[in-house]
Amino acid sequence: MVVLETTLVFKDTVLVEKLYPAGKSGDFLTKDIRTGLLNSLTHLAERAFQDKLQNVSLGPYQIIQISQEIRQKKKDSPIDFLSMYTIAQKNTNNKEVVKCMQKAMQQFIDRYSIFDIYSLNQQKFLKFADRFEKIFSKLIISDEERFRAVF
Repeated sequence: MVVLETTLVFKDTVLVEKLYPAGKSGDFLTKDIRTGLLNSLTHLAERAFQDKLQNVSLGPYQIIQISQEIRQKKKDSPIDFLSMYTIAQKNTNNKEVVKCMQKAMQQFIDRYSIFDIYSLNQQKFLKFADRFEKIFSKLIISDEERFRAVF
């Protein structure tokens, strides 16, 4: 049960990304390719199936996604979505991951203004990646590593 990475995306731009130690080895997808893949899957689910992507399995991994509506305060402004993706091992408990994701998303929305989010200034959000590590701390260590730590 291991979370490998967590990414917060708005308007096809990665705002915050955190790769955990287990996810750093053998990483062959760049940030842009990964974001494009995840956005394509989301759009496919919405357009082809009129549904929201919640999770998808790819080999030994699963991608879990949640999103939150965001709108500027201007009258008649369109609704946009702040999305969060987590890549985890297939046997990871989805309910626990989603609970952590919702907590992280809410803390991000509470911490940054709508103006900040729409500015897409990635430098402004760099410190938030450390918060991901705190929120997902129980899910970033594999069962094998936990067992080794005990003995």
